[in-house]
Amino acid sequence: MALAYPAAAPDLSTHVAKESFITALDDPSLQLKVTEREPKLIEEALSIATKLEVYEASLIHPVAPKSPVKVKPKIRNKAIHAIGSAPQAQESNDSKVRFFNHKLMAD
Repeated sequence: MALAYPAAAPDLSTHVAKESFITALDDPSLQLKVTEREPKLIEEALSIATKLEVYEASLIHPVAPKSPVKVKPKIRNKAIHAIGSAPQAQESNDSKVRFFNHKLMAD
């Protein structure tokens, strides 16, 4: 700035630095709040912006970050009960055992 405007008053460079800092804030609502406080120096603008960010961070509860790994939803297996199938299965197994025993005895 001093090279571009050698005759400029020091207040101009202070003003440009302060305005550049406020413009560089990437949150429009923070820019507005800092500007409303009318800081005279860049140090005052920095102090105001820092305090406002701390206040905002203390009010917002941190949220756990989402996992980048997508998890498939769990499928709940429902129990299926067949009525009367257990005795039939037992009878079927018994008849098979008798059949194979009979075959073994015959040979």
